[in-house]
Amino acid sequence: MLKDRPVAFCNACNEYSHDSAVINQRHTRTKNGEKCEGLFRSALREDDWERCFACDGTGSVMGKACDRCDGEGWIVVRRY
Repeated sequence: MLKDRPVAFCNACNEYSHDSAVINQRHTRTKNGEKCEGLFRSALREDDWERCFACDGTGSVMGKACDRCDGEGWIVVRRY
């Protein structure tokens, strides 16, 4: 099943979000002991994203999270 396209991405760590309320907000999540200080950028247009070719947008390959898209099913192609 095709996953929903995200609407935002962090300009520092490239994490995606499906919540439009985070657009232009600081990303303060701690990952691997490091705090991200990035900003979520808008990626609302269809052409901001490409469906991941490795998992065909499903987020999984052979029952595991897709390595290429981190299980999101999409790759952001818009840059800042």
